[in-house]
Order: sequence, then structure tokens, then C-alpha cells
Amino acid sequence: MDSPKDSTRKKPKFNKPLVVYRIKTPKIFEITRSMLKYLIDQKYVEYIFLEKNDEMNKDPIFHDSKYGNYLKIFNPKTQDSNLCIIIGGDGTCLHANQIYEDKPKPPFFCFHGGNLGFLAVYEPEDYKKIFDDLYINCDYNLINRKEINCTVYKKKEKEIKQKDKKTDITNFKGYERIATYNALNEIILEKRKNMSHLYIFLKDKFLAKVDSDGFIASTPTGSTAYSLSAGGPIVHNDVQGIIISAICPFSLSFRPIVLSTGVKLRIKNNDEFEDMESIIKMDGKDKGALENDMFLEIGLSNETIDFVLLKAIQESQDSLWIQKLSKSLGWNYAFNH
Repeated sequence: MDSPKDSTRKKPKFNKPLVVYRIKTPKIFEITRSMLKYLIDQKYVEYIFLEKNDEMNKDPIFHDSKYGNYLKIFNPKTQDSNLCIIIGGDGTCLHANQIYEDKPKPPFFCFHGGNLGFLAVYEPEDYKKIFDDLYINCDYNLINRKEINCTVYKKKEKEIKQKDKKTDITNFKGYERIATYNALNEIILEKRKNMSHLYIFLKDKFLAKVDSDGFIASTPTGSTAYSLSAGGPIVHNDVQGIIISAICPFSLSFRPIVLSTGVKLRIKNNDEFEDMESIIKMDGKDKGALENDMFLEIGLSNETIDFVLLKAIQESQDSLWIQKLSKSLGWNYAFNH
């Protein structure tokens, strides 16, 4: 994540929020309903978008009442929201990010309601004071987190060599761009059948051959997600870079590496293995296959996601980060409690 910086922009009104919640437990449903009522009662919002027509719209409190007139179903292709209020864990934050797809994203405001909550910093029970600080006091800054970018290149038809000719693995000429994706947490190459066999380059300089169950390129935000499960390091929010890790590597010689922000990573299949494909996943969402006539180029994106951070929280951000490690991961839990 970028170092916290005070926003110099005019404080927005946040009067057209999208509310996203995925965990449908009675507790989450009740707290979400209470939040919606409070936002409407306090006249903080012009209207509220919901992700879809779910049970909240069918609730008697909102159905055919003054509250119901404030609720709208969100269509990201034709409508714009100026805030995304999230109630859930980090998975719900990633889901909200995918709702907007290629559209500009509003700031995210995340209440903890799941298991892992590194992105969700607000306790839902305190929503009245939190919303008052946001809407009345405007006592917040916008903190941005960089996304990771993945561009998929495919060899042009006329450039495809015959199978009996040896391929120069360092040759990246004769390819055309076919897709570009951004992710907040990580880009994953996952084996489809047997083992994944990959060549890893720093731009056009060969770095390593990796035989494994897959490969992860993660942001610092994603360092506490899949990357951590694959043996990657926990990276502090203020550090900028890309963490690369192998999933269950066949050789212990490949270890996780943290690369600087300007590095462009390129990945190809080892085409000595016929019909080998790796599945490309962006924050867990399948984006197709990496075939032998393709390569990926990965780097930190110019795109960021703004997170609304109340100043009272920002002043204790390091303490909060340590608490998240301790509580969510059980990291030095006995010592800290």
C-alpha cells in the first residue's frame, strides 16, 4: 500500500453509496439493515444502491415504505456510486472491487463482518459514530492501495513456429496484446492437470524455471492472503513492490522474492511439455488459460483503490495492523493477549 497521504481533494458528499454484503447471517443482515435506516433517517444519502434485488428489498421495513423509496438496484454499466460501503471480510472487498470491473471505482469504506479483515477496519456495532464522523465531521483521508496489473500477450499467427523447431525462450517479439487485467490481491497461475512448468523473467532476463502446482504474484495488500498460505512473507502496508511465490514447488531452490515497483515480470509456459496450460486467476476469478503461444507481463498498476480512513483510525494504523495479524492469523497471539 502507498504510504498514507492526506487527500487534497474536496471532501465528497458520499450521498449515493453502494452497500455490499455477502455474508447472509442474521447478525450481518440485521446490522446492515440498521445501517441503511440510519443513513436514510439522518438524511446522509440521496439514495442507496444495493448490489442486487435480495431479501433486504423484501424486508417489511423497506418494502412499500419511505425507506424503500431510497433503495435502488445497482447497474455498474449505467449507474455511478460515489462510495462503496462494505460489510464483510477481505473476500467481500475483493468481490466489491470486481463489481465495478473496468469502471472508475469510488472510495471503499469497509466494516469488519467476516473472518479475515485486513481491509475492513471499522467495527459494525459503532456505525452511528463512524457515519457521523464521515458525513458530519468529514474527518477522514483517502488512502490508496496499488493494484497489480497483468497483460496477456499471444503470438501472432504468422509468427508461430513449427513444432519441430526449437523455441528461443527469451524471444518476446512477434506477440500482440489480447487482454489486460487488474487485481487488488494477486495474480495466480494454477495448474490445470499435472504439474505447472513455468519460465520466469525479469523483463527479458531469465530468472528461474519453476516446477510447481502454481505461481503467485501478489501486492503487499495480498501478502496476507494466498501468498502467505504458499509460504510468502508478510509485507507491511507502506512497502511497495510485488511478492512472487510458488505453490508447492517441486524444488526447494525457488524461494519467495520481493521485487521493486518498477520491475516488469514476464512468464511463459515451458513448451517442452506439450499441451500444458495454466489457469490465470485474478483475485480468485478465472480469466482463461495461459497457453504455450502466450506470455504474461506483470507489474504494479497505475490504478489504485481509495480506502476511506477516519483520522482517529489513521493515527493508530500501525497498532491496528499488528492487532489484525494477532487476531486474524493467531500471530504471537498468546504474547499479545
